[in-house]
Amino acid sequence: MLDLHSGSEYGAARIAAMIAAAVTIVLTVLAAFGSMVPYAQADSFGALTINAVWGRDTASPKLLAGDTYSIVRVATVTTNNDGSVSSYKTVGDFSGLTADWERLTSSEYHDAA
Repeated sequence: MLDLHSGSEYGAARIAAMIAAAVTIVLTVLAAFGSMVPYAQADSFGALTINAVWGRDTASPKLLAGDTYSIVRVATVTTNNDGSVSSYKTVGDFSGLTADWERLTSSEYHDAA
């Protein structure tokens, strides 16, 4: 057992050094965990802006302010390492939809909706 009063001139300094090392290790581990970003969670939140305009390509387009919209996930996406889309997979209730989501034009997306 360590005795702080044992007469050893290095006993107290050795204990202080061990405590300082332990505190440094704990703080380093806590800092490492604190700086980790939960990527899966970060990817599932964001912002969605709907720019709803009726007759966008006409001489007098109308903003659809105050409308209510529902958002439903119909497919999941798999991405490559660079963030580009690799593939889509239609989810459960929408599995009957057989559109080739990767190759639809904007007007085909509109028709599918």
